Amino acid sequence: DKDSSNSGQSDSVDGPSKPDLKIDFLPHFFESTGGLIHVSEIMAPCAATCKDQDQSQTEADLAVQEAIQIFSILKKSLQSCGATVQDVMFVHLYLSKMSHFATINAHYQACFGSVLPPSRSCVAVGSLPGGRRVLLDCMIQKGSGAYMRSSDSSSLAVAARATLTSKLRHVLHVQSISNWAPVCIGPYSQCNTHRSSLHFLAGQIGLIPAKMQLHPTWDRQLKQCWTNVASVLDALDGVSLKQLFSSLIYVVPAIFSSVGGMDEVEKITSKSLAENGTVEAGKIDAAADDDPYAGYEDEGTMRELEGDKDADESESSKFPMLVVALHEMPMNASIEVEVAAVTTEVASCLEVSGCQYTVAYGNRARKSEPKQRWDTGFGRTESIEGKTEDIQIDAYARVIGHGCAASTFVTASTKGAADRVELKPVDLIADMFAAVTKCLSNARSGLGPRSVIHVRLYHLSAQDDGIHWRTALQSAVASWDGMMGTNNLPSASVVPVQGIGTINMKSLSSEFSAFLAMQVFATDPVHLQNEQLVYTVNRDELL
Repeated sequence: DKDSSNSGQSDSVDGPSKPDLKIDFLPHFFESTGGLIHVSEIMAPCAATCKDQDQSQTEADLAVQEAIQIFSILKKSLQSCGATVQDVMFVHLYLSKMSHFATINAHYQACFGSVLPPSRSCVAVGSLPGGRRVLLDCMIQKGSGAYMRSSDSSSLAVAARATLTSKLRHVLHVQSISNWAPVCIGPYSQCNTHRSSLHFLAGQIGLIPAKMQLHPTWDRQLKQCWTNVASVLDALDGVSLKQLFSSLIYVVPAIFSSVGGMDEVEKITSKSLAENGTVEAGKIDAAADDDPYAGYEDEGTMRELEGDKDADESESSKFPMLVVALHEMPMNASIEVEVAAVTTEVASCLEVSGCQYTVAYGNRARKSEPKQRWDTGFGRTESIEGKTEDIQIDAYARVIGHGCAASTFVTASTKGAADRVELKPVDLIADMFAAVTKCLSNARSGLGPRSVIHVRLYHLSAQDDGIHWRTALQSAVASWDGMMGTNNLPSASVVPVQGIGTINMKSLSSEFSAFLAMQVFATDPVHLQNEQLVYTVNRDELL
């Protein structure tokens, strides 16, 4: 039953010696056109515990037990839809503690391999449902693993190779020390490119590539994050930060709560986008000079001291982004940037635009809630007491072409304390979905709820364990306008964070503070590829 949640899985907990877990139900997944799949919220059936009163097992050991079960669940889920782990393009790995990272990495590599691996974002979020230590969701392109391995002659691989105008999937895997991008510090790729249309970059921290060391201060780490992103994009096909499709900034709580911290994040990010992260177009593929920085320590220092006359101060450098605060990031980094971008070919033929929409909570006609199609693990949704008139919903969408792709984030904010706001979680999330629909409509995206492949909900972990948000999200997804009557609902994940904010969001007053946020990814990958092909053919005919 592919529409069932993992709450119905077997309650047994297998250790590393028993990786073949018996699974009664598979996690929910969504399959879009062309075999693009998203699998959501894969967790162990229950939190691992010490066996036979063996107290020698560490938290890291128990995290490994959960990870092994998760990888087994993932393999069986993919097998049920005709895919393999080689088809996985991107992984979000959420841990309760970053200290689990090193011990899990070996088992992660055993699952995904070290050749043409998926890109990855790994962060520690603190508490996970039921005391679990590991949560995973991932995006898959069916047949792409075989496509990239020329020795594989499966029907899917052969059909994909017959399409000469685009690549089903392409991987950039940095495996050695360089001056332009950090070497991958684990079994993952810097970028996976889907159908020659979208670049999905691994999370970038502020590592100095040549030294593989973090900058000592968080502001310099953020600048380096954007330089690393720009360098990877330039190495791929010369695309710049102007072509970003989606962006998410992770920060530690100290940055989020500090006076002026978020303002500085906004200032640095806007300047980095205007200057393309201080990376000159075509620089990465150009022949390296003996002294590329003219005697300065790095390119950023060189450009700062010599001046940058080409900085772009247009709105493209100031579009809104979502910022979330969480416990830890790899290598004890203070900040991490996760982005997707359009390829140069798509940027040359399809418009990438943005649209913002704001509405007060409650300005929507209510509909009856549908019967749940799977066990949510919680039988009711509760109201939180307080006032409703001080709640504001803000949505921002980045849209590619018409009917091609859109990345939207939406926040719910209040003037007062979030725990004193009166709301029904299902109704609030339904209003957030309505704002997404309106924003996509205003942007003339040509996309609606049935084009959505994944929804990720962020909630403040200090308020609760997220159970009622998880239940409310599943109910709201099922009742979203346009979803009634379909069994192919988008996959959904719920992530606890310590703070939620935005940058460059014009309508969000400083009086408001966000307590809930969603990322919504909608696409028709085949239509996007076809639109790109039509433009290319017409252009070639004109030439």
